[in-house]
Amino acid sequence: MSIFSSLFDIGQRRRPSGWLSWVITPYAALIGVGVIYSSSFGFVHPWTLTMVFLCAMYTLIFLFVGAFATSDASHPAKIDWLLSVISIVIGIYMFVEANRFSERIPQIDTLSELDIWLGISFIALSIEVTRRTTGLGLTLIVLVFLGYNIFGHHINGVLGHGYLDAEVMLDSLVYTTS
Repeated sequence: MSIFSSLFDIGQRRRPSGWLSWVITPYAALIGVGVIYSSSFGFVHPWTLTMVFLCAMYTLIFLFVGAFATSDASHPAKIDWLLSVISIVIGIYMFVEANRFSERIPQIDTLSELDIWLGISFIALSIEVTRRTTGLGLTLIVLVFLGYNIFGHHINGVLGHGYLDAEVMLDSLVYTTS
């Protein structure tokens, strides 16, 4: 296997067994039922439903997809557990603070320091999920566009754009339905 092909590999898919399977299967079923119920019968703000769903899915992805093609196929690594816990913490925070986020005026009402750190963590988790599930190709495209948003004001001509504050970009990417 060449270095080039290994860079673009996706993570090892796992089939957990034992106690992990007994915990993850009801969790996954609960997510499915919750999303169907919320979108069919209950009213949940679209941003809240999206954030909680994504964080719940990230939790599963980190446990079911290894970081590399050579990862252990039967047991998540410690980093996978850590990333899953971070996903759960962000999801719980977004759910608890959902009313505040849905009622705030984006880019006018300031984000707290915790909002900023959790938003950055969510973007980092999203990039890692993309890398694990689709490989480095799409991940690089995402990183190029993020870089363009951050540094595009340094480009002259038609491809350049005005200065975009990092907090405004974070607000738009994480805390709105944009």
